[in-house]
Amino acid sequence: MFTAVFRDGTVVSSREIRPGDGDRALTPTGQRMALARKVATTARVAPCARAAFNTVIIPPASETASVEVYLLTPQVKAGEYPFGGHYRVTVDADGQIAATRPFMKSCMTQDLPPNAVAAMVSHLLDPAPTEIHAWLARWTGKSVYVMVAEPEQLWEVTADAIRKVDKP
Repeated sequence: MFTAVFRDGTVVSSREIRPGDGDRALTPTGQRMALARKVATTARVAPCARAAFNTVIIPPASETASVEVYLLTPQVKAGEYPFGGHYRVTVDADGQIAATRPFMKSCMTQDLPPNAVAAMVSHLLDPAPTEIHAWLARWTGKSVYVMVAEPEQLWEVTADAIRKVDKP
């Protein structure tokens, strides 16, 4: 096993954990997060690739707060990024699924070669971009233009910012 601590996108400490290295027990918060991941993977959702979800577990804000688990469709081919098939599963303090939220209504993959300037996607579920659009911009290294229907608007999402694009 390997552990690393990041601050502002930089590794501040890291080490390999080997058999016999001291106490490796999870903290109570770590136990809740591991349980939340296990529970979230039982949600009735499927990735948009023939591969298991990548998971991101957000530490709970308190001992009684819910744990947010992101189930993310993995990239299975270089230059092709899944824009659909990502979900947020909320696991409550009792270890039950409280909510499941898709970020797109269908599977969609964007082919983004290295010379691509940006990606564009229509988004029907929210009136503005979501955290998934911000993650996609960071992951792809490209701007993601998000068209929303209600109200009809265009947004630019970059690794650093989200801004509404004014009509000419």
